[in-house]
Amino acid sequence: MLKKNSFFTLISFIFFFGIKYFIQKNDDYSTEKEVKQNLNKVANDFKGKFPLKINDSTIIDSAIVREKTIHYYYTLQKVDKDSIDLAQLKNDMQLVINTNAVTNPNLELFRKEQIKMYYSYRDGIGNFLFELNVQL
Repeated sequence: MLKKNSFFTLISFIFFFGIKYFIQKNDDYSTEKEVKQNLNKVANDFKGKFPLKINDSTIIDSAIVREKTIHYYYTLQKVDKDSIDLAQLKNDMQLVINTNAVTNPNLELFRKEQIKMYYSYRDGIGNFLFELNVQL
């Protein structure tokens, strides 16, 4: 099973990866349309970068943007659905993601624009594990 430290590293990377382009060039938005256009730019920047190995146990399979939601799809290579406590893993992941969403200063623009983040996880052989959602 993955260590909590690995999860924090993974989640931190994901947040920074997802907002890198969004924040660098956009300090303020006057319309909902501009927010959506910039999120679509993030989605276009993602193209061709997946699958992306984060560490020896985690792969981002894809990321897409729909409206004001960024969807991330992961494979946790060292996780086996039948041999872990899914409820505990999901709870631990949700706690890390929620804490980072509220406290990470790099996500201020996402909070201001109420961007949603959706995460879907599969185990190393492709079995669905769980989904997480965050409303920033």
